[in-house]
Amino acid sequence: MTWAEQISRIQATAASEIAERRARVLRHPDLAARLTQRPLEFTHPEKWNGFVPPKAVPTLDGWKPNDSAVRAALVEICAEALRRDAEEGQLPGGEAA
Repeated sequence: MTWAEQISRIQATAASEIAERRARVLRHPDLAARLTQRPLEFTHPEKWNGFVPPKAVPTLDGWKPNDSAVRAALVEICAEALRRDAEEGQLPGGEAA
């Protein structure tokens, strides 16, 4: 497999995971509503594309943890959506809990 094919495959996988994450959160009205609150403040929950910022960000000295309030809020919301889906037996890929 060429590097271009590998990158395309990685991009497709990431796009699928982001779409799945977005759908998972939007299935829960209370979690979707949190997307419109501080620090996120999307005008409508559907405006969120499912992206969660990375755990670490580059600096001139290497890498540092991404401790932004936006990342923390999104991680919390996404984790709760995943927990609920697992509890209901709706894990990614149709796996049963």
